[in-house]
Amino acid sequence: MKNPFPFSLRHLGSALLLLLCTSHAAFAHKLQVEPVVTVLHPQKTFLSVEMRGNGEDIIQAIQVRDSERIGNDFVPAVSTRLQSYFNKHLILQQGGKPLQGTLIKLEYWRPDSQDYTKSKFNVIMRYPRDAKFAKDPFKVKTQLFDYLPNSQTILSVGGIQKTLYPGESAQFDPSAVTANLLGNIKDFTFMGIEHIFTGPDHMLFILALLLISTSFWSLAKTLTGFTISHSITLMLSALSVVVLNAQLVDVLVAVSIVFVGLENIFWKNAARHRFWVAAAFGLVHGFGFSGTLREIGLPEQGLAWCLLSFNLGVEIAQVILCAIAFPILLKVRRKFEFEAQYGGMGWPKAMHVASWGVVAMGGYWLAQRLSG
Repeated sequence: MKNPFPFSLRHLGSALLLLLCTSHAAFAHKLQVEPVVTVLHPQKTFLSVEMRGNGEDIIQAIQVRDSERIGNDFVPAVSTRLQSYFNKHLILQQGGKPLQGTLIKLEYWRPDSQDYTKSKFNVIMRYPRDAKFAKDPFKVKTQLFDYLPNSQTILSVGGIQKTLYPGESAQFDPSAVTANLLGNIKDFTFMGIEHIFTGPDHMLFILALLLISTSFWSLAKTLTGFTISHSITLMLSALSVVVLNAQLVDVLVAVSIVFVGLENIFWKNAARHRFWVAAAFGLVHGFGFSGTLREIGLPEQGLAWCLLSFNLGVEIAQVILCAIAFPILLKVRRKFEFEAQYGGMGWPKAMHVASWGVVAMGGYWLAQRLSG
């Protein structure tokens, strides 16, 4: 019997699959991949707002052209448009007065693959607040990415979380959300920990220092030199006493990685001087650590405690990293030393191979940052 329908279910399924494959680019981002997490950090005279989400949200919201994107960076005009977009679509009010913010940080990541679902953005806006309205209710209304039918904003303020859809608003009591000392200490400690574990250049520098450390005592001396020096420049920079250009700092951090890698290879007595090398480059890394504090802004209440807390977070992350990596490194070292007795590769050669990897990675970052 002849099929009365021109297409079978199999043909229909094949046609739909073909349509989806060929139209992926045109319909790449019609639904929100993940909610926008919006964290408010209220202080007495200003408000920092950090937003994180899928990178394609901002690409489509302000229609970023391919010519305006250079890898994971953008031309300055994109920052200007994005600042205007957030001021228009994330409406902050206190005492009936709208707050206008300034974009102070824009980060965008997209992997080499074309999978837009893996792209990320991180934005920080800073809003001055009028002291006259300090006790008035604090209102937040979102229209963020309202072109997406499933758009959501997860608003987090002082430990309180609310999920908002476009057009919805939330109101907060200033006395409940104004940052207190204990809350700031906790936040800045975790911020310091996060800064290390999300900074591959800082982690690679520390791991490069470990390669020629032969005992926990030598490791402790090296980390002490690094800690003392980066603590000094972190505080001086965060307080704006001494400020270096952020791009210059990034370049110098890459230089420090290349230097330590080459020192591991070519300087036979490198371990004897590692304390001073770590201390010297610790000054550079301290300026890098302070970048996060300068972006978000230090609170007026308990400023010294917040600085110390951030630094404590950095030290906690370093201890965790070394506590995991150093015992593994010692075990690997003993394995190579054992195999060398039977004609295998010895530890010095293996350490040189690893150090060349450090040099290559540091050199890549150096070239990237000099060209950027």
